[in-house]
Amino acid sequence: LDFFRALYENAKNAYGDTLDGFDRNIRQYQGSTEIDGGKESAATVRNITYELIESQISSDIPQPKIDPEAYSEENVRLAAGIEALLRSQRNKLPFEEMNDLDERFTYVYGGSVWLCEWDNEAGGVEISLIPPKDFIPQPEVYSTDSMEYCFIKSYSTRDEMIRRFRLP
Repeated sequence: LDFFRALYENAKNAYGDTLDGFDRNIRQYQGSTEIDGGKESAATVRNITYELIESQISSDIPQPKIDPEAYSEENVRLAAGIEALLRSQRNKLPFEEMNDLDERFTYVYGGSVWLCEWDNEAGGVEISLIPPKDFIPQPEVYSTDSMEYCFIKSYSTRDEMIRRFRLP
């Protein structure tokens, strides 16, 4: 446990400036009276940041599209089957709400984190959106594919963790 705690503390310290930037961005989005570089607060605030971001939000969810690399009737049929499966999965999950939140995260924080994981109890894929503040990456590594580790802050009860990660 000490080894992982040290890794976490090192990663969190290396990510500290970015976390501070996230805090500044969210305060600006929420209409803070702070003035960059100033000691006084603004007397009047029109939250133009909020207005600009909200005007860019799109709730459109693109339709899945699979193009076979090599054309054949079988590949076209298989691609159509995959598209139907993806549409079915999309309809089972609350993607409209997650997409709406993802759009805001992207404009406010500069990106977003999607977590796809297997749920043993449900016997299927669980997809969730994580605020970038709750994702602590490995220091000096900028691609999740290249990371040996990362940390995800989650808020669960002990019983939820046992239910979720117990062996069958």
